[in-house]
Amino acid sequence: SRRDMDREAALLRRAALVYPMSTWAADSVVADCGCDAGRIHVMPPSVNVARFCPPQRSKASDGPLRIVFIGNDFRRKGGERLVQWVAGPLAGKAELHIVSGDPQAQAARGAPGVEFHGRVPNAELVARLLPKMDVLCLPTRSDMSPQVLAEAAAASLTTVASRIGGIADLVAIGLVDLNIEHPVAQL
Repeated sequence: SRRDMDREAALLRRAALVYPMSTWAADSVVADCGCDAGRIHVMPPSVNVARFCPPQRSKASDGPLRIVFIGNDFRRKGGERLVQWVAGPLAGKAELHIVSGDPQAQAARGAPGVEFHGRVPNAELVARLLPKMDVLCLPTRSDMSPQVLAEAAAASLTTVASRIGGIADLVAIGLVDLNIEHPVAQL
């Protein structure tokens, strides 16, 4: 509500220091809440890198590209679009691994090229699943600074994500040589 937003803005203006998770959020705290930019320090989401196992992936050309989607708001985070891409233009070239507790994600169970894992405890995700993946894909329609992007970086995964909210602070923008031998790299 407007009243809640005004109360939050007043609280932020009184704070000695403010630690938003992205420059996008920091810019909003200044522009929308009237905070002094000198009291704002961006602190992106972080993870304990020591918890992550080294990649167990073989060369990318040894089979289809293994894409992982992690998100419990399947539709908003773009899971449905990924299922369509894997069934369409990426058919036979990529497999999609869905990690989600969202009931809407279960509709993808049994779709060609899709492996549904359901809700996976974080320790198992970090130790067993992420090390076997090639790419994390998050084509989200609405997000701020998803923690999963910090986890993908800790797992040494190439990441493809929408450029919205604070995501640009978490994902380096540029082209990565995925290995030109890989069929998806030739699309």
